[in-house]
Amino acid sequence: MLLTDVYEELQAVGAYPSVNFSSTDETTQEQDDESVAAAMLNAGVSSVVYRGDISRGGALDVALRQKGYHLFQDNGAWRACVAPTHPLASHLYDPDRKMSTSGNAVLHIDLVVGSGNQQVSSVVIPDKIKAHPRIDDTCTPNVLDAKTIEYGSKHRFYMVLQTMETLPAPVFHSEHKVLCNENVSDEDKLPYCLPISTRCDVEFCTDADRIDLLVRQSPSTLCLTSVLDLLAADVLVELRMAEASPIVNLNKDHSLEGLAETTNITYRGELVSVDKLKLSLLRKGYHLYYAGTWRVCVAPIHPLAANLYNPEQPALEVYAGPYLTLVPDKQGGVSTEAPMDKAEATRMNDEDPEVTEAPNTIEAPSTNEDAPEESETPSTIEDTPEETESPPIQETEASTIPETGCKPDVVDVVDDGSGGEFYSMMKSSGPLPAPRFIGENEILCNANNRKHRAFRYCLPISGRKDFSLCANADRMDIFLRQSPAKQCFASVLHMLLKDVYEELKAVGFVPILTFGTLLGAVRDGGIIPFTEDVDIAYNGQIVDGGELDDRLWRKGYHLFDYNIWRVCVAPTHPLASQLYDPDHPVVQDYAVPYVDLYSMQQQFGTSWTMQELKVRRLPNDRVEPFAQVPINGEQFDTIHDPDFLLLSEYGADYMTPKPRDRRLAWEDYR
Repeated sequence: MLLTDVYEELQAVGAYPSVNFSSTDETTQEQDDESVAAAMLNAGVSSVVYRGDISRGGALDVALRQKGYHLFQDNGAWRACVAPTHPLASHLYDPDRKMSTSGNAVLHIDLVVGSGNQQVSSVVIPDKIKAHPRIDDTCTPNVLDAKTIEYGSKHRFYMVLQTMETLPAPVFHSEHKVLCNENVSDEDKLPYCLPISTRCDVEFCTDADRIDLLVRQSPSTLCLTSVLDLLAADVLVELRMAEASPIVNLNKDHSLEGLAETTNITYRGELVSVDKLKLSLLRKGYHLYYAGTWRVCVAPIHPLAANLYNPEQPALEVYAGPYLTLVPDKQGGVSTEAPMDKAEATRMNDEDPEVTEAPNTIEAPSTNEDAPEESETPSTIEDTPEETESPPIQETEASTIPETGCKPDVVDVVDDGSGGEFYSMMKSSGPLPAPRFIGENEILCNANNRKHRAFRYCLPISGRKDFSLCANADRMDIFLRQSPAKQCFASVLHMLLKDVYEELKAVGFVPILTFGTLLGAVRDGGIIPFTEDVDIAYNGQIVDGGELDDRLWRKGYHLFDYNIWRVCVAPTHPLASQLYDPDHPVVQDYAVPYVDLYSMQQQFGTSWTMQELKVRRLPNDRVEPFAQVPINGEQFDTIHDPDFLLLSEYGADYMTPKPRDRRLAWEDYR
């Protein structure tokens, strides 16, 4: 990844780059494709030879920074590494690895200045960078481009899928190479299904859905429910298009939370053309196959195949990954026959291979009790057991009912250039529908008297605060976690921190991090996962209806005075429908993510005061010049001597996490 991006940016600035895979040997011999590929895979350090000059703040530095890379000098040599601001930082970051002052301790690219008469034989020719080298005879499938697929849905998942950068195709080795042949889907000798491994423990996978699949995961974090949610959404659409009247049967109590490995879709209707249905599913990256029952799995050509593929999963005649089972309805009733599990499917294959031969049609069963003999190849799937009464199935298409409640007037995305990738993502994804408030929450549709309502006008937001999953939570996570059970409180706090900090700077109020937010930055380089607020000090005069108030309101934030000035997410925020928890009542005090703003004033040119500070004053030399501390890899201003403030506020053991000490003077208000 580093090599490709650095190489391209050197090309863009006219530096005539060439690649040397040995950073210690300046005379690399000419290599063939296999050697180059092996070097690319195995070299911990690579070097790129360039011509011209590199300078800090120059064109190359700016271009790399925009892509999430850090250009730096180490012992007089220029190097490039992955920065904490990289779009994939959360997936690359190793929290157990300590920071290092040595450039050799991290993956990096050496930039070596070359002479004008350098021999071609001393470097790898540029074309080999773009050749997608393959070792040990591998192959890649022709993965579909989501941008060319007509999904017929405006769900946010498809909006993000079609606007995100196209994923590379998965690389298949050994027995998986057969999956590069699309004809496998017609032969049905081996299910044309992508090898996928998942987990299904309730604690980790509660509220998992297809949104989670937009980022690369490992089998240890990929939830079965996420893949089944992906399958169910698209299979239901195609069955409806085939006029098969699908009904999803999720689990015994028919709840939407019950997606499990035996999930089936019951369909009603007359003949459904297998070939037509198979083709329509294949065009979206799914495979319809017959294994005693009709099943649908994720095909190797799915647009998200690279994020789902597990190269360690063996290729089996009986597919061991996630799939949906299609079950015919019994003339308006619901079949009570349980979907076949893997053991039963294996037994059927062993006892009677002919049974698994696929029929040409999927047909709703007749009432004829004469079932074909087992040795006959079925031409239709018939459900012969007597009808039994079963509980009603929840249909996926809800009946039309009058809409109740109200919707707020959500503001448009406003980006003054400081919003970075987060605002670019919001813009490219298009506007979300406004949240619908029902019952007592309908008061949130009206912004009248919002300043007097204080916390009670804040958008009801829930989230998790466990350290193990929410350490270094980032605002970008908001795009991937839709449910309150999965969303980290700290992700919303990071969004608030970034926007409020930037708006304070924009109006000249000189913001700095203080109290708990400073503590999190010093201790962990991020927002404390179990906190409920962000602490920012400022030097200026905030007034109701002033410039800061107006700028925050236009971005979807609510500024209010509650003993000190505070900011929370308003019901009008562009992401309100994604953040809103409908089960959360109108907000009680301090029950949502918010920002505390502490006024900071200089006294007689010798010291500073800060609201709620335990010590009376901070000497000038403890405050200025400002120092910087990191939050998720980005630097924020704070006082010159952070240790002085943290020692006075939290004691000598402030680096040890402990339950928060409520320091606020208005304890009775909480």
